Amino acid sequence: MYEPVDPRLKALAAALSPERWEARVLAARESAVLFEEVGRLRDTGMSVSAAIRVVFPGESVESRRPQFRRFDEEGVEGLISRKFVQREHVITPEMGGFIVGLLMANPVLHCAAVVEAVNRRFEVTVGHTTVQEYLRACGLSAPVGRPRSASTDVIPLDMAGAELLKAVELELGAVKRLTTDMSAAFELLPPPAGEVWDDRSGRDELGRFQADYNAAEPRTWPELGEKFESVEMKRQRKDLRATRAANSADEVLYRKNLAMTLLPLLASSMRWDALASWRGEALGELCGYAYQPATLDKYLRDLKYTGMAEICRESFAEFWCSVEGPVTHPDAGIVVVYIDKVTNPVWTRNFTRSLPIGRMGGRVMPGTGTDVLNSGYGTPLVYRTVSGQEPLGPAIRGFLGDYEAAAGKGTARRMVVIDREAHSVEVFKDLDKDWLFVIPLRSNVVGDKARFEDLTQWLPYRETDESCSGWLTLNDSREGEPPLRTRVVGRRRGRTGKVAWYATNAPAADYGAPVLLDVYFDRWPLQENVFRDAVGGAGLATHHGFGKKKVANVAVLDELDKLDVQIGRGEDNLEQATAGLDAARDDLSAHKTAERQVAARIRALLNEFDQQLATPGTLRDGLRENVGTLRALEQWQ
Repeated sequence: MYEPVDPRLKALAAALSPERWEARVLAARESAVLFEEVGRLRDTGMSVSAAIRVVFPGESVESRRPQFRRFDEEGVEGLISRKFVQREHVITPEMGGFIVGLLMANPVLHCAAVVEAVNRRFEVTVGHTTVQEYLRACGLSAPVGRPRSASTDVIPLDMAGAELLKAVELELGAVKRLTTDMSAAFELLPPPAGEVWDDRSGRDELGRFQADYNAAEPRTWPELGEKFESVEMKRQRKDLRATRAANSADEVLYRKNLAMTLLPLLASSMRWDALASWRGEALGELCGYAYQPATLDKYLRDLKYTGMAEICRESFAEFWCSVEGPVTHPDAGIVVVYIDKVTNPVWTRNFTRSLPIGRMGGRVMPGTGTDVLNSGYGTPLVYRTVSGQEPLGPAIRGFLGDYEAAAGKGTARRMVVIDREAHSVEVFKDLDKDWLFVIPLRSNVVGDKARFEDLTQWLPYRETDESCSGWLTLNDSREGEPPLRTRVVGRRRGRTGKVAWYATNAPAADYGAPVLLDVYFDRWPLQENVFRDAVGGAGLATHHGFGKKKVANVAVLDELDKLDVQIGRGEDNLEQATAGLDAARDDLSAHKTAERQVAARIRALLNEFDQQLATPGTLRDGLRENVGTLRALEQWQ
């Protein structure tokens, strides 16, 4: 029996049976023969990686290189497995037959589904790697070797999803309703209030451009040209009733609106150039006409000038509120809506306000803030983008007013769920009048100084967490406003022990802490995930233009003021440091002068020593005095 030298291997040999230990030693010796060949090839000038590829063809170099390093340093003992427990192969013949039959019935089944089926059928715990190795050994691992039936061949249908969505539209009529509301709004467009700019001027009778066509328009701001004026300013010089969109038939408007709705299914992004590929021709199959990118771009610009954004937003919210009806939460028994705020950067310097961008690490830069309100089904009902920093709290009342105008005020008791950016006593007091709410509290108000009252016991929540309920008094930052005593529910994580608190005005008799926590965490699948899925596909994060008013970047100016203060403080510190340096320079000069004097005195004493050595009679007394003086000078120096 092989006796190891490594203490850990000695303990391992004592713990294992002699048969298992000998099996590990035998496997290590067999591998050592191969690694000796790797070492021999390395000594001939070949690299270790190349030698491993020669000795172990088809195997991973990254996995064999550490083994060779251990063998090179420790010999055979470096190749002996140090695991105290080695899993045995648990795929019995009965399990193997079950796996083969399972894949014959469903050849495209993934390994994870096979593992789940085996564990459920035989009431065992088989690892994913074990099943994967068994499939590879049997030649059943996908995609090579697994038997496939002709009946399971997949036929790709490029427009299948788009046709399905179009069928849903034909059944519900959402785009049809939007087109009807837009047509009614076009009929109410006002006549121009002033002189209308002729966009066909500057051409001759043949339509050719003349010199005055490119003449610069008067500047609204000295540093910015006319092309940077906002839509509101340009709209005053246009006859909105003469736009192509306002004069199009309802069926043409419907085709274009349907094309805009189905566009994310045909293009990977909301850029118009995506329609220039072969997939853009599919618009002809879906909406009846294969529109070019410039056509849809011109259509959207007409909608922007005619102010159709608010009309479309109201029409969309009213339609889905009427189709979905009041969406009641299954556990809370109350109509729930979700509100969130998202910030996106805008790479410009002149035409939008600045705000901290979360995904840019809190960097203060030009950007927009987007507020989204989702129904209890996760449908985005109200979508609004503003320039720069606008706190979500003060905007919530108008946001919920738009929702109630579509859903019907007072038709149901409703609860709003918002993220931590809505933490504000002002918001809590405002919502308490008409709405129930659940809003997370910031950590700075739930610390050691928080005044919790009437806290209940911690009870199990979900699998490993706990929940409780109580009351907390929050101070109002507004001058003269009294503090607010609000109900709070807490969730304590079982894994970390951290506690998160949520403010609510829902009565404890009707809504327990677990129910309110479920309502809040449903926000992730019903709002966060829906919005993230739609950001790229539907282009929710794409800026289709914004008001080009020249505004001051307030946040940037604040940062510049702070930097000016820091620069002034640094200059004062520099002056103090310079004065201290001058004083130290003077002290250093004085010390150097004194040092030169001491050195001269030492030389003089040495000369005296020489004279005293030449006169033996007076040597002892004079030498003692001079040595004492010399020691004093040496100590000072």
